[in-house]
Amino acid sequence: MVKRLMPSLFLPLFITFSGATVAYSTASPPQQLDGTKIMTLAGERNRGDDSTLSMSWIFSTGGKERHSMKCTEERKNYRGKEGFNFKSVVRYSDPAKISRRSTLTWNYTDGRRAYWYFSFGMTTAARASNLDSIRSQAEFDFNLDEYVEINPGEERHTLLKSEALQGKRCYVVESIPDKDDKKYGKRISSIHEQSLIPLRIEYYDRKGSLAKVLTITWQQVSGIWFWKSAVAENVREGTTTAISVDEVKVNSGIDEREFTKVALEKVK
Repeated sequence: MVKRLMPSLFLPLFITFSGATVAYSTASPPQQLDGTKIMTLAGERNRGDDSTLSMSWIFSTGGKERHSMKCTEERKNYRGKEGFNFKSVVRYSDPAKISRRSTLTWNYTDGRRAYWYFSFGMTTAARASNLDSIRSQAEFDFNLDEYVEINPGEERHTLLKSEALQGKRCYVVESIPDKDDKKYGKRISSIHEQSLIPLRIEYYDRKGSLAKVLTITWQQVSGIWFWKSAVAENVREGTTTAISVDEVKVNSGIDEREFTKVALEKVK
């Protein structure tokens, strides 16, 4: 199913919030859920069997655009089957110098990840320990793999409180990584209590100082929540990474064979 996005038509479906600093309320959090349960439910919410997202990224400094890129991500959700959360392929289409670059990620339930990449001039896809040198320049300061696609079991979660964020009740959950391999020391997520989607995530360094703030606008496609847009602000450097989801296809029956090393080598 394809949904082409028209802001004037779909605006009522979005859950949005401003980039202003949130003043946490002193209200006591609900006792029926703890932080681990909330983040597990949020992480395991329905994302469909598969999806295809067309995305645009813009990295800006001082309000001026420095780097941009366009890509398409195909994803197959496994929900724990065979030890996988999901497998995804990202194919870059713009700028021209990376237009034939692609990556394959296998995300395991135990937190492990396996990566492959393929680019113009290569004859076979290659394994990679990470994608730092493969990603586009627009993803230099913020990327989904290291900041968003975090499995609940990779962190320790504490429910801090419940608060109203622009009139919407949210759980406020602190998450601290179990290992020192993350690019942040902790993160604090505001999770919408009804839909269990994150509206805002604050990232702190290992000294406890606020480093980045991610704000997300959502849309529903076939009853499933997907990003409409997001902005990651680096509060220290004054830079922003803006992400726009331009088109969504969901439950189109993508074959599992599309998420293999051999399929990555296909130029689409």
